[in-house]
Amino acid sequence: MEQYTGKSVVQEIAVGSIYVFAKKESSLTKRTIEDADQEMARFDAARSEAMSQLDQLYQEALTQVGEEEAMIFDTHKVMLEDLDYLEAIEEKIRTDKVNAEYAVTATGEEFAAIFAGMLDGEEIAVAAGMLARRIAEDGYHFICGVHGLRMVFDALSANGYTQLLFDTVVNPEYPGYGTVVKCGLTTLPERFDYIASLNHQFRSMVDAWFYKYLAGIRVRGFGFEQVEIDPVYAAGITRLEAT
Repeated sequence: MEQYTGKSVVQEIAVGSIYVFAKKESSLTKRTIEDADQEMARFDAARSEAMSQLDQLYQEALTQVGEEEAMIFDTHKVMLEDLDYLEAIEEKIRTDKVNAEYAVTATGEEFAAIFAGMLDGEEIAVAAGMLARRIAEDGYHFICGVHGLRMVFDALSANGYTQLLFDTVVNPEYPGYGTVVKCGLTTLPERFDYIASLNHQFRSMVDAWFYKYLAGIRVRGFGFEQVEIDPVYAAGITRLEAT
């Protein structure tokens, strides 16, 4: 008998077939290059191919599981189109004279640090600005899934982008919180296409943001031992009450 250990999504018992997906380990070699232009051409060709593959995966997912789930592939494309990310890769290739594979991996690790809370001072402000710009460029829509969304509200409001968040939350265009209100729902749905639960906590981090920033009720210390009242104004709010 074989035993497998993993993380449970729900505390229940399931009966059915088990599929085990083994992650293939890959080794990355750092090489010194001679021709930076040639290496950049390799990178550009690989990036173009990746974009085409992501477009194909998006179309397949759109047909099979719907737009909301398919958007994960558009999110991957965001990084491949991000100028700061691309410029950082090019700088490593041209300045450090390293191969494209290593430059992409090293740059990805540096950018991942933004989301791991490893930045401070001016670096945090720069990262928040990049995130805010991307949301605005995407028509004031959140460009991440529910797990990333948990971080977005604090990351932006704590760095002066409460107005942008407010404009994104009330955006009536699909998909988003604004469409939920537009459809007349008074609870948060599991999915924005409304084919699953219509009373779900997946995206309830917006509720915490209402209290923490718009109403300004912030808990300091253990439990409710200390409470700070410091509302953040956003244009468009005509009346606000919170207890």
